Amino acid sequence: MQFEALVVYLFRVKELRQEQHICRTQPKKTFKPLGGGISLASRSGPVSVRSRKRSSTITVYWGVMKHARATSLSGRIFPRRRQMRGRFYRLIRDLHLYFGLFISPFVLVFAISVFFLTHAWLPRFAAETSITRVVSDLPLPTDLTKLSGRPLVDGLKPILEAANVPGEVGFVRHMIKEEMFIIPVTIPGRETIVTLNIASREATIVTRETGLADAMAILPRSPGEHAPAIRMNWFYMQAWRWLADTTAYLILFISVSGVYLWYVLRAERRVGFVLLLTGALSLFGMAYVLSH
Repeated sequence: MQFEALVVYLFRVKELRQEQHICRTQPKKTFKPLGGGISLASRSGPVSVRSRKRSSTITVYWGVMKHARATSLSGRIFPRRRQMRGRFYRLIRDLHLYFGLFISPFVLVFAISVFFLTHAWLPRFAAETSITRVVSDLPLPTDLTKLSGRPLVDGLKPILEAANVPGEVGFVRHMIKEEMFIIPVTIPGRETIVTLNIASREATIVTRETGLADAMAILPRSPGEHAPAIRMNWFYMQAWRWLADTTAYLILFISVSGVYLWYVLRAERRVGFVLLLTGALSLFGMAYVLSH
């Protein structure tokens, strides 16, 4: 701030010289410095040019210092810097708003699923339905029984497509003696159990509709930490993972940008600081209580 005041003082040197010239012809002229500083008092007698120059210099300097403390001199001296700060503020504000609107449906799904998962309760809007059907003459690879892990899931995918069973394969249970595969396939709101008989090349498919509430509870848990080697075997589940990651990143951005916007608004700093401190104490206090 003192450097900016010094810059203003240097810019005023030329104006001071012009004022000194006026003082020679009008000795009783009162100078009004920038920012309401100490003015040069009127004198009844003649005043020397050197004394008037020294008084004017001190007056302008202290007036500039007072003005620098009261107002933002950086915006007047460096308008480009102030313009860049304004553009940055508007950019962060707009991104904070638009990204918040974009992720609001995903945040709503996560928020509703918290109640379902923590209370172990799902509302039933309709009765669950179960349908059983049998599909024969399925195309089975010759080396299907020798595969395991992700190659096994990739080998079962054409069979499931032929049986019209889309979805995410959770795991594969191979019953060697019975020559059967048990394959659970999940779609949000639907669970399907496929029992594949290798000898007869047919599959018994049991489909159970679980409803919208179950779908909203499953999505935040998907794909999950179990069997990561075979997960992400359905395209729509991969897309959901990308959207979930994007939501997490945008929530971090909105949190940081919200703190920045709060800091810029000086009138809200006290209230925001109280709320921020209260939230932090609640979080760490609950974590401490649960850990001890």
